[in-house]
This record gives sequence, structure tokens and C-alpha cells, in this order.
Amino acid sequence: MVQTQSLNCHSGKQIPCEIDSVCIHGDNLSSLATAKSIRENLIENGLELRTLNKMKKFI
Repeated sequence: MVQTQSLNCHSGKQIPCEIDSVCIHGDNLSSLATAKSIRENLIENGLELRTLNKMKKFI
């Protein structure tokens, strides 16, 4: 999703859009593990992580 800058539909279609952030919703035991896994995957794929207040488009 982040690399292709598109959303993947159940039908297989991709809808182009800007992906600036990833939100994790949940209050179950796996939420923290899910967030850590996503963070690690983004870093492993060479993506730079920044807080929104460090991104020019949000200043």
C-alpha cells in the first residue's frame, strides 16, 4: 500500500491515493505486536518514518 501509493480492493483493483500515515485501531493484546510488525516491515523496505509534524505537507 505504501510502496504503490494505492489501496488494494477485495476485487483486486488498486485505487491510487497518497498514503501518508498508517493508523492501528484496536485495544486487544495483538495491537502492539501488529504496530511493531508494520513498523519493522516499513523500515526493512527502506522507507523513512517521520512523525506528521516533521512532514512539510503537515506544517
